[in-house]
Amino acid sequence: MKTTIGTYKRKSNGQFKAKHKGFVKFLVLIIVFLTTLFIGLQIVTSKVEMETIEIEQAQDVSMERFEKHIEKLKNDVVAQLKKDESGGINIGDGDIFYTHDPQRAKRPICKKIGGLRDIMCDSWGNFQYKITTVQYYYQKLYDKSITQKEALLIALDDKKAEELTKDIVFKHVGGVWEWTSAQNKKDWYNMRITFIRELEASI
Repeated sequence: MKTTIGTYKRKSNGQFKAKHKGFVKFLVLIIVFLTTLFIGLQIVTSKVEMETIEIEQAQDVSMERFEKHIEKLKNDVVAQLKKDESGGINIGDGDIFYTHDPQRAKRPICKKIGGLRDIMCDSWGNFQYKITTVQYYYQKLYDKSITQKEALLIALDDKKAEELTKDIVFKHVGGVWEWTSAQNKKDWYNMRITFIRELEASI
C-alpha cells in the first residue's frame, strides 16, 4: 500500500521518495547556476571598478600634462618679454642691469629724489622694472607692502622678477601693457595671452 503526502509518496516500508526523479538533480543545477552567476558578477564588478580607477588615473595624468603645457606656454611668453626688454642681453646674477631715461628723469616724482639722483625712475633688471611698479603690483596681487629697497632687489632677482611678471601678465587684465616692448608687439602678445586664458578657462 502506498500513501501520497503532498508531492511525495511513501512506500509501504515508511520511506519517502521524490515524485519526480530529476528534482534533486534540478535543484543542484540551480544552486550551481546561481553560484556561478554570483561569482561571474563579482568578477565583472571588480573588472569595471579596476577600469574606472585606471580611467580616473589616466584623466589625472592627462590633466597634469595639460596644466604643465599651459605653464610652459606662460613661461614662453615671459621669456619673450624678458628678451624684448633686455635686448637679448644675458645678465648674470652678480650683475646689475638698469637703464636711464633722461626724459623720464624730468618728471616731478624723479626730481624729488634729490641726492639719490632719479633712481626711482630708472628701469631695473632684465624686465626693466620701475621700483614703484614692483611696489604697486606686490600690493595689488599679494596684498603686501614692500619698501623701495625690497622692490629694487626683487627687480634685480631674475627668478622673483619672472614670477612677478607671470602674475602681472596672466592674473591682471592688461598687465602686459606695462611693458613698452609688449605694446610694440601687441598682436603677438595679445594672441598668446588670450589663447592661454581660454585654455585655463576650459579646465
